[in-house]
Amino acid sequence: MNKLYITFLLSITSLVFVQAQNELYNNGSLIYINNQVGTLKAYSVTDMPTLYVDGEINNNSGTLENALGEIQITGDFTNSGTYTSTGDDVFVGSATNSVVNGAINGTLTTNNFRNLFVVKNTASLDLNTNVNVANHLNIQSGRIRTDIASHGPDGSAYPNELYILNTNPTELISGLSGNTRYVEGRLRLESTSGNTYFFPIGANSHDGMEPVSITVNSGSNSILGYIKPADPIHDYTDLIFRDIGTDPGPSGGFSAYLTCVPGAGPDGYMDGFPLNNDFDQEWYMTSSGLNYDITVQPGPILDATSSYSTICDAGVYKYMLKNGIPGGGGYTPIPGLWVPTGPGTFLHDYNGITLAPTGNTLTGQTTFSGFKLAGPGTVGGALPVTLVSLQANPINNEFIRVSWVTASEINNKGFDVLRSTDGVSFEKIGWVDAQGDGNSTTTLNYAFDDKNVVANKMYYYRLNQVDKDNARHITYIVNATLNGTNTDQITIGDFFPNPSSNSSAVLINTYKEMDIHVQLYNNLSQVVTDEKIHLLPGVNTVSLPLNTITEGIYHGIFVTPNGNISRQIVVTK
Repeated sequence: MNKLYITFLLSITSLVFVQAQNELYNNGSLIYINNQVGTLKAYSVTDMPTLYVDGEINNNSGTLENALGEIQITGDFTNSGTYTSTGDDVFVGSATNSVVNGAINGTLTTNNFRNLFVVKNTASLDLNTNVNVANHLNIQSGRIRTDIASHGPDGSAYPNELYILNTNPTELISGLSGNTRYVEGRLRLESTSGNTYFFPIGANSHDGMEPVSITVNSGSNSILGYIKPADPIHDYTDLIFRDIGTDPGPSGGFSAYLTCVPGAGPDGYMDGFPLNNDFDQEWYMTSSGLNYDITVQPGPILDATSSYSTICDAGVYKYMLKNGIPGGGGYTPIPGLWVPTGPGTFLHDYNGITLAPTGNTLTGQTTFSGFKLAGPGTVGGALPVTLVSLQANPINNEFIRVSWVTASEINNKGFDVLRSTDGVSFEKIGWVDAQGDGNSTTTLNYAFDDKNVVANKMYYYRLNQVDKDNARHITYIVNATLNGTNTDQITIGDFFPNPSSNSSAVLINTYKEMDIHVQLYNNLSQVVTDEKIHLLPGVNTVSLPLNTITEGIYHGIFVTPNGNISRQIVVTK
């Protein structure tokens, strides 16, 4: 390779080509590239560049200035000095990847690209440093990779980022889908209110590009986005409650989710289903101070890793989750829901929320996190595991044994044992393998001993049953406590009468005088009443007026020193 050492002022005002695998090397002087024949910010293959380097540009310690010119380069670009551009910076050639090194992340008028064009065909422009683009980015072919090597599906593993400083979203031109014309790794866009920004991001897996768009309703700030493997803490393990069809027989907990009368439509009773089919990838977006809408646009390969099966006659049920919450937040799961699923039957002790399908879009968001899509999975057939019973019992007042019995199992991998101290937020405390090969038609008994417990504290348990294909099925909740010298122990009965139109009461037995709160939640998880109740030792009859409450299903949460206890009340008018 020949090197051109610059030790004088080079002012280029006409067409100059530095060819034959040359390296343009500046070791301390000023190189001034002035004007271009073509139109600024409008590169085409027929352009005659102001400077063409069929090799590398190394601005070692001097000043390289592109003053409204057009620089075309087939090799690497390294800046250890000062680079100023008001023109077009074009990376061309499909033979090898080009690499950007050094200081090119300036936020003002120096050390950044002004108008960056990528025309690499099947190759890529690799960023070995953070790179800023002041005005315009056009990925005509190839891709931009924010490292010198790929990291499979994990965008979080790319150490560098591409940052577009211009808030005008039309100044970013890329593909809309596919495995070219996108950013593999991290992309940051400067944003302002009233604009919609398209992030052509992806990874070296699935479809390549898995874009996302964000409409900023208010605020202004930069937004960083990339795609990565989904975090298990963003799995939704509660239920979605919707009236989706008519159950053909006695309700069994999931009602018309599994079997329904064709063409009959909703029957007026709630059905429950888990979101046990979700992506193995998530879009991770970071910013602050914005109110925004977000739409994810997975390619067909990634989209096929989930399932949004048609449930009865209700259509496709696709939910978008942010930080593991369907709908993006504002729908806090309530512990111990009692949702009527038919005359005299209930989806009792299941946590969940009532929420219509969101599709690929969430609106009115104010915080950022991981986003992914999920669906309820295949409809029809039997549950993979038929649970006969689930119990939690103190053993010798020393530990709590969680035990359960299954009547049948199909392709069962095992069970996560989950525990909570408030009945809302659960964490995994153990795993129990399925017995045999995970297939059984006989009764099987399981147990897990929780020895990390203390006296006088209520513990809530549930199971997360996992199939061999990693689909998950959450169970209802049970609870237990070690008695010790528990003077805070409290027992709460059911509401009576129930249903009721004007008032209902509940019996509460406590060992000492205390104050509790009784909160009523509607099916949108909104608090409609919150009353402070003073209890005396012994049995207390607590009345709850309902005359100002509209007709519907409500969930009473009793906030006690021992934790939260849930009871259901149906209000009729």
